[in-house]
Amino acid sequence: MVDVALPCSQRNGVSLAAKPPSYTDRSRARFGAYAVALAFAAGAGCTCSHGSEPEKSADYHPTSPDGLAASPPSSAQAAGMTAQEYRDVHIHVPHELCNQAFERINVINGKPPGDGNALAKMQYGACVTNGNKAWYKCLLAAETPADLSVCNKRFMIGP
Repeated sequence: MVDVALPCSQRNGVSLAAKPPSYTDRSRARFGAYAVALAFAAGAGCTCSHGSEPEKSADYHPTSPDGLAASPPSSAQAAGMTAQEYRDVHIHVPHELCNQAFERINVINGKPPGDGNALAKMQYGACVTNGNKAWYKCLLAAETPADLSVCNKRFMIGP
C-alpha cells in the first residue's frame, strides 16, 4: 500500500490508494475534463481577425431593397393560395351548406341532386368534418368533375 502524506485526521487510518474514489471525486474529475475540453475548443482554430470588417462598396445601402435579404414566403404563398383563400380555409362551413354542397356534387357528376351515391356521401362526410369556406366557393364555381377534384386537393385539408 502507498501512504500519502496527509494528516491522520484526514486518512482515518486508511490509505487513500486502497480507497475507491467517491461520487464527488468522479464528478469533479469529469467537470475538470469538460472545462479543459471547452477551453481548448474555444481557443482552437481561431484564425480570424476580429478587428477588421470587409470593405463595402460605395453603393451599398442596407436599407434599400437590394441590400436586404428576400423575405420568406407567407403561409398562403407556401400553400399555393391567395391571401383570401388562406383565410377562407380556416373558416368552417356550417352543416346546412354541406347539404347544398352534396346536391352540387351530384349535379356536377350528372346525378339527380338528392341521389345518395357513394362519392357524394363521402364528400358530404368530408365537408362536415373538414369543410371550409374556400372549398365551398371553389365547389360553387366548379363545372366539371375535374374542377371538383382540383377543389378537393387544394382546399379539403384534414386535421
